[in-house]
Amino acid sequence: MSDIFEDMRALVGCTYISDLRICPGIVQAKLHRLELTLYPSRQIEDFAQYIFGNSDDTALAALQSNHKSL
Repeated sequence: MSDIFEDMRALVGCTYISDLRICPGIVQAKLHRLELTLYPSRQIEDFAQYIFGNSDDTALAALQSNHKSL
């Protein structure tokens, strides 16, 4: 099974998953490069929560809608 955290870490070029939280704008810009159907819905929700936090419901909604539409 694919891991969205690891895949995004590699795509952004970070050494650690925790580094993704430093650059949420870059992460959001690169989300379109991932095939979201490869990841479970729960993992996508956890990813959005971890990277964007509670305050960015827009990013979570976009991730969820992209996942359902693919």
